[in-house]
Amino acid sequence: MKNNLKLVCMALILSLTAGLITACPNDAKTGQTDNGSKSVIDEVDVTTRQTETGLMPDISEPNQTIETMNPSDPSESSSETSSGESTSGTTAKPTAKPLGKVKITDAYKSTYKSKYEGKVTSRIPKISIEGVSTKAINKEIGKLISKAKAEAKSKEWYYSYSYYIGKTYVSIIISRPEWNDTGDNYVYNISRKTGKKLSKKQMLKAVGVSSKKFNSRVKKAIVKYWKPYKKYLTNKVLKAEYKKAISSKMVKKAVPYVNSKGKLSFKLNDLPCYGGAGWVSYTGTC
Repeated sequence: MKNNLKLVCMALILSLTAGLITACPNDAKTGQTDNGSKSVIDEVDVTTRQTETGLMPDISEPNQTIETMNPSDPSESSSETSSGESTSGTTAKPTAKPLGKVKITDAYKSTYKSKYEGKVTSRIPKISIEGVSTKAINKEIGKLISKAKAEAKSKEWYYSYSYYIGKTYVSIIISRPEWNDTGDNYVYNISRKTGKKLSKKQMLKAVGVSSKKFNSRVKKAIVKYWKPYKKYLTNKVLKAEYKKAISSKMVKKAVPYVNSKGKLSFKLNDLPCYGGAGWVSYTGTC
């Protein structure tokens, strides 16, 4: 009897053990694959993937990006590339090269007693600009030296000059006076960037005045100059001279420069006027 009970108990234990094994297959979990078969997924791997997903942004989401920078590469943190283009996509302006210093001295100087003016000093200038050649312009100005020497020898008239140094240019005016302002005026506008003579168009651009505005100002200055003589304009000859003086043809002959006080000016060597000579070497501000 006791043997039969032992056998029954052992059978029950074996039955229960088999049931437990069937219900809990160790530490594994089943999953469905794409082809319908079952695969085993390690629970530790699942936990790891969830942790990584929680730390990293989901780049599959629209309008979401990950920006990275290599701290060992200084070019990535630079605001401007070697080609001069900034990281914002705009082209950086190059730094302007500073212009050289300007020095104006006497190329010729002579003091004597003039027949008409008393003691005078005749002077012709030369210019030097640091960093550029002014050989050509000095050669042109130097042509007046022979004329100045001739005046000094005859002890008649003399030459004088004045100048203005602008940001990008230098204006020099050399004058030789004579009776009734019938002498001569020579204007030289020189670029501080190149050391070369500026054209009328280039000079007006340098001072920021259009040709149209400059011509308008010149005409107004000529009208003002003729104002004292207007009462005599009933004379046909004088009336014709006045019309010639304010004509567009005459106005366009005006050469711009900046005087020693920094005022935009002009010179006209053959401006018609009322008087003995019929013309003057005229300079005026505009």
